[in-house]
Amino acid sequence: MEFNKAQKDAVNVFRGPGLVLAGPGSGKTAVVTARTERLIKRGVGPENILVVSFTRAAAKETEQRFKKLMPEISGVTFGTFHSVFFKILRFAYGLDGSNIIREEQSDRILRELAEELGIIPDDAGSFICDLKSEIGKVKSSGQDPLKYHSLSIDASLFPTVFGRYNEELLKRRLYDFDDMLTETLKLFRARPDILEAWRDRYRFIMVDEFQDINPVQYENIKMIAAPQNNLFVVGDDDQSIYGFRGADPGTMVRFAKDFPEAQLIKLSVNHRSGKAVVDAASRVISHNTSRFEKEITAFKKENSAVKVMEFQSLSEETDRIADMIEEFHARGVPYREIAILTRTVAGSACFLGRLSDKCIPVNVRDRIPGPYDSFQAADMLSYIRASADAPARADVVRIMNRPCRWIPRDIFLSDPVSWQDAAKHAALRKGAKEGLERLRYDLFMIGKCTPSAAITYIRRSGYDGFLSEYGKERGIHIEDLTAPLDKLKEDANGFLTHEEWLLHVERTEQALLDAERERSQGRVRDAVTLSTMHGAKGLEYRIVFIPDAVESVMPYKKAISAASIEEERRLFYVAMTRAKSGLFVSYCTSMNEKKTEVSRFVKELREDEKKSFFSRFRRETK
Repeated sequence: MEFNKAQKDAVNVFRGPGLVLAGPGSGKTAVVTARTERLIKRGVGPENILVVSFTRAAAKETEQRFKKLMPEISGVTFGTFHSVFFKILRFAYGLDGSNIIREEQSDRILRELAEELGIIPDDAGSFICDLKSEIGKVKSSGQDPLKYHSLSIDASLFPTVFGRYNEELLKRRLYDFDDMLTETLKLFRARPDILEAWRDRYRFIMVDEFQDINPVQYENIKMIAAPQNNLFVVGDDDQSIYGFRGADPGTMVRFAKDFPEAQLIKLSVNHRSGKAVVDAASRVISHNTSRFEKEITAFKKENSAVKVMEFQSLSEETDRIADMIEEFHARGVPYREIAILTRTVAGSACFLGRLSDKCIPVNVRDRIPGPYDSFQAADMLSYIRASADAPARADVVRIMNRPCRWIPRDIFLSDPVSWQDAAKHAALRKGAKEGLERLRYDLFMIGKCTPSAAITYIRRSGYDGFLSEYGKERGIHIEDLTAPLDKLKEDANGFLTHEEWLLHVERTEQALLDAERERSQGRVRDAVTLSTMHGAKGLEYRIVFIPDAVESVMPYKKAISAASIEEERRLFYVAMTRAKSGLFVSYCTSMNEKKTEVSRFVKELREDEKKSFFSRFRRETK
């Protein structure tokens, strides 16, 4: 790759601070590795250079690229913030890998605390994940837990859980990833001699993806860099998308204020995406107000395609995207060059099922929760299986009192269930006979319905009332409890028989297991990438699909402040700029049987339509 003037200027920054604003596809990793080479050629010892990235994959890629430039050189430290800071703690406190808490350990500690406090819901997995994320955010941003407003639990309980969780870690001498940051900061403040030793070791520091830095990381890295301040940071405030982890795009602005002498360089040429993609993405991100002004241009002047597609329902959308993937693959596009990027992991789950139905191979980048894992989905599936002849006892017992029919479980003695025997036992129990008859009638009616109609019948026959009572007892809003059923009904649309849908469910669950196994083992195969927008950061694909571009999904329903809306727009921008040649954004006029409003980001994308490249697609957006 031949460098342009801005890239050469960045590579040649020697002493003092430097701030490089690097747009998508602008060659920032190449600049970081080339500058590392340049420093060494100018006499800097490799052992005095620290190159920090935010993920292990990014750190490894940067190191590998450097090795191609200088295969004979060793000693440069390439690592993540966590790996670097844990090394510092290891030398100070004699720690090793056994002191890092495993994910299942932290989950178990939080689960036990929640159970002790009586705040654990049925969907415990999602709850624990959200709670752990909030604890991490408080630590990494340096917030006071007493002032933090939790969205997972009652705000008054959060400081208790936060404190008890950390006490448990301290007792076991365990550190989570955020502790590595906060404990390093404490160490540096308490032990100037240790700080000075690391300053002497790392005299030149480079930070990639600087827009993702959180306050504690920033304070640590500034302390190591002082007083020489040979701190060279590369990032793009327009791609700051980790606010939920404490990242703040304003840090880049603060850097310029903290180091007014810093050289400011803008890498504004996108070498990844075609002009149409770059122009469309620039039009969207220009609506953010808290950002550095910049103008990104495309190196590739040849045509690329950006298209908006409208669908009537989620099932129509997923079917059409699956068909288009087959068409692209038939025309010679490898599956690995195609990605579907969704706002949430739940959005990814429905595509996994549709793609598996068509035998399209899939790689997942995130741990996708099973679309049928919620207790509501499990109840619906049990109802449908129980509507068949000779149902399994487990299915019948699960749903017999959802809603309450006053049926005792001990009337079902056989497996599969014998309704005749159950009726005999029910006749001996007060109220049980009527309840059993009501259950058998409901199952009879369910057996005559399509899967989608069966879900509607079950909900109208008292199940939504059961959920309402369930929510009142646990302080859960009814809409949060019915949402999984809305999604399940969309999933069942188009299937005429229970057998067909249950087979689809089985295929989806198997595809999820296969995909998770491939992901955990780090295997790469020719398969379509299914990822959240967050998970796709730093990647690129020839063809990118962005589905579900409606309000409450993009931007997400929990984004209500001006700052959170701007982060959602940055996330959409990141997803758009993953595309090299083809970008397909789609939305549904109805989701879960409710009318939707097209995302404001789509409206921004289509602004000035008559004057832009987009007008040629105008007739195709319906």
